[in-house]
Amino acid sequence: MENRSYANVQTDQAKNICIGIENSGIPYSANFTDKELKLTYDSDHHESVDEILKKAQSGDYDEMLREIKAKREGDGYLILLPTVAHYLHTTEGALKRRPEEQQIRLCRLYVNFWFADTPTIQRELSKAICVNRETEQNMEKPKPTEQPDMEQSRAYITRETLHRQAEYIRQKQAIKDKQAAEKTERENETERNKRL
Repeated sequence: MENRSYANVQTDQAKNICIGIENSGIPYSANFTDKELKLTYDSDHHESVDEILKKAQSGDYDEMLREIKAKREGDGYLILLPTVAHYLHTTEGALKRRPEEQQIRLCRLYVNFWFADTPTIQRELSKAICVNRETEQNMEKPKPTEQPDMEQSRAYITRETLHRQAEYIRQKQAIKDKQAAEKTERENETERNKRL
């Protein structure tokens, strides 16, 4: 980061703020406790970080989760459909014409990205809609008799998936390193005992 901005915030939402900044693709570093967040970030993203900080401090997220939980009939996530429609610049009615499982998936995705900035939420929801449209179109097309071209198939891997995989690999390597160190220590101990 060439141009840095700093923020020192008293908050119990530090982890969620970092998740929102990470999901928004903003370069940053942070130190936090359960009551305070010290943040360094790329100043080109000042407006996005301000938006994320304000959202995190508003208490709206917890209120939204309470409303979802309080809904008795159907899936509680569907109460977010008007908000999702707003972010997608479409109508609630247009989304209601889609299968209910897709509506629920969009609403859950919105909750997962709630702490991100507005452009990120719009991008992720639009991406999900496009993938759903492609899936629907593929289901409508007659299946070809020949083997499908493997080059045309695509894998969509999210940043979160990559981070999880990297963390898993790091943990596995740490276990291997620890086992190797323990084995070396045992061998050294055996060698010392032989000498005695």
